[in-house]
Formats: sequence, C-alpha cells, structure tokens
Amino acid sequence: MKFKREKKFDQDIDTIYASYIDKDFIVKKLEAKGDRNIKVKVKKDGAKVKVTISREVKTEAKGVVKKFVKPWNKTTQTETWKGSEGGPYKGKIEIEAEGLPVTITGKIKLSKDDEGCTAVVVTDVESSVPLIGGKIAEIVSKESGKGIKQDMEYVAENA
Repeated sequence: MKFKREKKFDQDIDTIYASYIDKDFIVKKLEAKGDRNIKVKVKKDGAKVKVTISREVKTEAKGVVKKFVKPWNKTTQTETWKGSEGGPYKGKIEIEAEGLPVTITGKIKLSKDDEGCTAVVVTDVESSVPLIGGKIAEIVSKESGKGIKQDMEYVAENA
C-alpha cells in the first residue's frame, strides 16, 4: 500500500536537511510525538549520511489485527541520505517493525524552490499475512502517514 506526503517549508533547503540529520533535533521531534526509548545514530561519510533510529511507537489497532499489532511497537528506521549544499537531497528509508509482519520502505526528496523548499515522501507498506495482510498494511500505513505528517509539522515549526 503506497502513499505520498508532501510539505512546503518556508526555510531554505539546507536548514531543513540539517534538521533531518541532526541527532538532538531528531530525538526532540520524536519525543514531541510521544515515541519512547529513542536512540539515534548519525554516520557521515562525505556527501552520504546514514541515520539509524531505534524507538517504540504507539499504534492503535482493533479487532483481529490486534493479534499482530501491539499498542507499542519497537521499530528501527534507517535513512540513507545523499546530496550536497544547496540540494536537492534524496533519502532512502527502510523501517523494520519488530514482531510486525510488514515491510516498510520509502523515499524522501528535498527540493529547493523560490520560497524555501519542499519535501516529498513516498512510502510503501506491505504485509504477506494471508487474509488480513491488507488490513495490517492499511493500519500501519495510516499510522505511518500520521507520523510523517507530525514529523513534517514539527520540522516546519522548529527547524
């Protein structure tokens, strides 16, 4: 199940990019969303930056899907960024949700425009569980989409 989120920022592209790869900023952003047990590692190698985020994320599920989706789910998110000053910046996202039968991947692109910059995130959530895999992917997509929107709003207000 694919979905797309887009956000226009008033800040310049390098300011927004810096917020996406700043360990302290990421922790504050995730704490503001209510995530817990947050650990962030940032590894820079020239124009390439790898951000690894481990945390517990609150998830709401109902019915038979509750069997697969716990109230708190441990996730490990890896973002691999490429780009240089002035942008554009492109990131590849992979999220592993412990004990959750889903695969979450995505791409993010930060592009400069006349009045700041724009972030576009395309995410794909898949589940291979027979019969209810689509419902699991739907719930995870909904929660992921809500989280991405919150992330973007926090960045817009605090970067």
